[in-house]
Amino acid sequence: MIESKAPNLSSLYFSGNVKLSLVDTLQLKNLSMSRSNIVCYARAELPSIIPNIETLELRSDDEVCSKTLVL
Repeated sequence: MIESKAPNLSSLYFSGNVKLSLVDTLQLKNLSMSRSNIVCYARAELPSIIPNIETLELRSDDEVCSKTLVL
């Protein structure tokens, strides 16, 4: 697990299958993530932990999602 407690972080590029915990990242505006099953993760987790995101780029080589989520 990688935990970020960078309150002034505005952009982040993350790649890998390690869990990422974003704490106090209200300034985060641009996020790019690349990993397996990122779309399902993003739909379930990101809206609540990065409410001010403006640009989101997701890259996934494969995707398996068992839940149906409505945003």
